[in-house]
Amino acid sequence: MDILEMCNTKKYRMKTTRCKSLLTPQKLCLCLLLVFIHYQLSAQDIVQVHHKGNVRGYEISQIDSILVSQIEEDYRFQFFMKDTAFGAIPIDSITFAQHSDTIYLSYTNEMVTYKNPRACSTHIDIEQCNVKICHRDSLSPLMLSITGSCKEGSLSVQSESDCHFVFQELNLQSSMCPTIEVQSKVSTTIELAEHTNNMLADAIVADSSVTYDGCIQTKGELYFEGKGCLDLKGGLKHAIYSKKGITFSGGDVTINYAASDAIHAKDYVCIVNGNISIDSIRQDGIDADKGYIDIQGGNVYVSVHNQNRKGLQCDSTFTMSGGMLDISLYGDQSKGIKSENDIRITGGILTGEAFGHAVIKDGDVSYCSLVKGDKVLVFHKKRRKGYRKLNGHRQQFSEVVIKNVIA
Repeated sequence: MDILEMCNTKKYRMKTTRCKSLLTPQKLCLCLLLVFIHYQLSAQDIVQVHHKGNVRGYEISQIDSILVSQIEEDYRFQFFMKDTAFGAIPIDSITFAQHSDTIYLSYTNEMVTYKNPRACSTHIDIEQCNVKICHRDSLSPLMLSITGSCKEGSLSVQSESDCHFVFQELNLQSSMCPTIEVQSKVSTTIELAEHTNNMLADAIVADSSVTYDGCIQTKGELYFEGKGCLDLKGGLKHAIYSKKGITFSGGDVTINYAASDAIHAKDYVCIVNGNISIDSIRQDGIDADKGYIDIQGGNVYVSVHNQNRKGLQCDSTFTMSGGMLDISLYGDQSKGIKSENDIRITGGILTGEAFGHAVIKDGDVSYCSLVKGDKVLVFHKKRRKGYRKLNGHRQQFSEVVIKNVIA
């Protein structure tokens, strides 16, 4: 029996006209509610305010006082904590619960509902199905569990501490902005829950006011883990982008389309475990920009279809010590592995097929090759002879795979 039902029972019904005029059921409800709160303060960790399917949680130990006000027919609560006011919050009901660090988001095509047990430090703003979260706690990470399906929704986060997102059967698309964006320079972990299939797709036309780099874009380091699946489509630029580095340590990630690179990072791309499948990309498969690529395990499949593109490319060192890498080249003069520095393959399985043709331009022949390193420059000079000569060549790399022996 809730408090409103208690107010209408004979035990709590006012008998005299004077009492009825002074204590209406609504006012009595508030009185009983305040008494109830008083007895619950020492028993529970947080007080939860419910309104239209959304839940805000406030830590009881931090509440100094509560102000109850009435706006038209709605009652609103305002919490005061260390001279800071939160609210006024419209309420449907109030419950008490144990402390939790995880914020729950649920998307539908019409709306987004949330359960936020950390309303003191984390603010959630929703416009249609576009969610903006501001996390102001520098000591505790932002924990998000995200589920649901929406054809026009997004998530943008500003956080003072690291972020941890758990995808639970998430199907999210956005037509005007990045689908998942972390604007702060903190590390972000995306966990793919076990036995779940998740899908993200982003804009075909970007909003000019939005800094756009990918379907998933972060300013800090980005980590993928878990045992679920994630399908990605980068409609305008990269599918996955990080201004720092990207590490894959679990999960099955499939990139079916990217208008630019499938995976792009500024500092490094490290693959420890999991499965990565890349196909139908406009530019490179994995691009570490001026950083390095390190493959320690897992299975990587890259298919390049356009001319003069790379399967994996970096300006620093490419290293492979384990796992499996399978590259298919269909574009003319395309390259499987391209590095401006050393290419070190000490373990694992590397296979590839090159179907593209060579291209001759201005007398220079550019081949379709699986591995291409930087040129080795050799400079010759003879003192007092006026002799100087600079030659360059590329180190050749070939691998023969014997699949069958017929006696």
